[in-house]
Amino acid sequence: MFRDVPRRAGTIDWSVFDSTGRWLGTVSLPADLDVRLIHQDRIFAVRTDDYEVEHVLVFRIRRGAGAGAPE
Repeated sequence: MFRDVPRRAGTIDWSVFDSTGRWLGTVSLPADLDVRLIHQDRIFAVRTDDYEVEHVLVFRIRRGAGAGAPE
């Protein structure tokens, strides 16, 4: 499903904090995502395609080096 949705250039870096305000790290995501929830180990987002169809995407957060990939 992810490959069928056109990607737009650019990324946005999100700073992630826990419920006490402690900084957990930074997550880089494509700029055209509408992030709905960042959870402890998942990011839930929506991307709208050229036909105005919304596609729900779930990304697994991987700690350490390397980029995450949508599930």
